[in-house]
Amino acid sequence: MNFINSQSISSAENHSPMPLLTYDFLNYFVNDSLKSKTLLEIGSGDSTLFWQTYFGKVLTYEHDPNYYNSLKDKINNNITELNLFDIHVFNDSKFRNDVNLADYIIIDNDPNYVDRYHFCKFVVENKKHNSSIILDNGTWNLSAYKYLNQYFFCKDFPGINRDNEITVTSIFEVKRTPEYYDYTKIAWDTNGSKY
Repeated sequence: MNFINSQSISSAENHSPMPLLTYDFLNYFVNDSLKSKTLLEIGSGDSTLFWQTYFGKVLTYEHDPNYYNSLKDKINNNITELNLFDIHVFNDSKFRNDVNLADYIIIDNDPNYVDRYHFCKFVVENKKHNSSIILDNGTWNLSAYKYLNQYFFCKDFPGINRDNEITVTSIFEVKRTPEYYDYTKIAWDTNGSKY
């Protein structure tokens, strides 16, 4: 696993440009086992170039034609598929299929174009059972963060990103199901201690 932090950033060592996700999240998440996985990235940019060095397949969606055009000649077409989307993305059958195909889904789009809440809702309704959702800037996108917290347990990674912004990147992996809340299955002794 690569160790990534603000003191160790260099273009050669850390595949810069870096994503604008917290260093703590990147240190937790980035590892060699991602090569067999598919990433769906909602919100393309420097992160797309970073992720294509770690994932076997990157399906990335961007609404801004300037970002899209700036990435076209930089991506590895054998790994990364770059898609331009508009406000009708939720009616796009290819997007729906890509959500269902992905092992990891990063929601990091411009929330002024499409609110991240709407992407979270669509992803929850269309993802495969064992995929994970990563939301960046959850404290800046509270409706999206709260929505995902209703359905999944969450690991938060507060800290700084490459621009020294204080933010939070969160991963939602395990679905909240009734068995996690069924206290009748816990055995208690006569002193009130769990055994």
